[in-house]
Amino acid sequence: MSKLLEADTFALFLAAVGLASLAYVCFRHWPRLAGVSWLLVVAFVPYWLGVKILINISPASAVGLLVIAALLPVAFSHVSPADLLVAFLILVAVVALLLGYGTLTTAVLAVVEWGVGYTLGRVMPLRLGVEWVQDTVAVIFTVVAFGAVLEFLSGVNPFVLLAFGDSSYAVWGTLQERGGQLRVEGAFGHSIALGASLALAVPLVLASRFRGWIRIGMVLVIGLASVFTFSRIGIGCVLIGLLLTLVTQARHLAARIRITLLGLLATGAVFAAPLVLRVFAQAGSEATDSSAYRRDLGGLVSQISLFGLSPSAAISPDGTLRFAGFRSIDSAVVLLGLTYGAIAVLTVTALYLAGVACTVTGRATPATVSVVALLPAYLSVALITQYSIFLWFCTGLAVTSQQLRTNGDERARQGVQRRTLTSSYGPRPQLAAGAVGGRSARSGAGETGRTAWVRGNRDHDHA
Repeated sequence: MSKLLEADTFALFLAAVGLASLAYVCFRHWPRLAGVSWLLVVAFVPYWLGVKILINISPASAVGLLVIAALLPVAFSHVSPADLLVAFLILVAVVALLLGYGTLTTAVLAVVEWGVGYTLGRVMPLRLGVEWVQDTVAVIFTVVAFGAVLEFLSGVNPFVLLAFGDSSYAVWGTLQERGGQLRVEGAFGHSIALGASLALAVPLVLASRFRGWIRIGMVLVIGLASVFTFSRIGIGCVLIGLLLTLVTQARHLAARIRITLLGLLATGAVFAAPLVLRVFAQAGSEATDSSAYRRDLGGLVSQISLFGLSPSAAISPDGTLRFAGFRSIDSAVVLLGLTYGAIAVLTVTALYLAGVACTVTGRATPATVSVVALLPAYLSVALITQYSIFLWFCTGLAVTSQQLRTNGDERARQGVQRRTLTSSYGPRPQLAAGAVGGRSARSGAGETGRTAWVRGNRDHDHA
């Protein structure tokens, strides 16, 4: 019997290797297919359907590694300070493991979730173009939002039917309710993860090249889906992302679009507020208890070490990492400190403040606005399921788009050839294909170097 199981496992391994090899060849030849495939995995493949290689590797991470290999090499104009900060953060996690101040899970998480997501955000727009990435995210996450609306209306989530019965499914594969209402979560395993991911998409939707009325419709569907998460974090971050985009990207949005969105926002608040308030009222003490729970987490700040795991850390028999008896740590900032130390928190804070500086000075691109707008989520929920890798992807996209804008300005002053692209924002200067890094527009491996000059362009259930 054991030999039969070993044969089946080996056969599955060979099938997986063959499928991965075929996917690599296709991705190498059609790089846009690679980008679309990864974003589809993020949006529609549940977190618990991963593979176990020492620890669980999520589908988005596994496919992300394949996509990175297929899209490389790309030519970076120069290494950004943000790249150094992210590299240092990952180094902290790995060194902590080597010195006995971390676990294999925490180190691998930093590499295959944060590192892969950030690298994709840096590589994909350099290979496929920032605006193409924005357009693709806009379409896919509008479909995600539309599916979430259907989930609320039907009361059916088809993704929870994809179960292997493992421990990851036991945590993320159950549906949530609040006040007797289903909290939609799509394939994201949690309503907060869905709401935060939708919020990340809002500025990118508004920056896409679709007609104004289409973008307005996309934002409307995303806003409605965020309401049906019945998550204060999700709803709040969508609103912040929308308002911050209208303020910081005003010169790139037609006045009629801004006025229409503000009108829809006011109208939506009037009609959605009664439903949301009723659900929270029927939930009784659940919402207030979750707020009190998060306040209690503040007491753990004093338990954060300078480097590595907090002394309050304990590993339960099932391998779960706990701190001071808390079942979950619903704060990405606090959990980062408890897991990797104060040095890691300061590193991430510096990265975030760089985005804030770009936003305040009017230099922020849409991806930067996406990352900056999620401050309430960073303080109130851990980086869970696909939301984690998608956030780091948006971070990498923000760094790339900021860098391309700066380089584009420099190249424009030096008289580099440009062409004009007409978009919903109006005519835009754009670098000639292959200008960044001196790569040709096409190669035997597919499209390369097509980068636009962007002008501005389940135990975490407490929210």
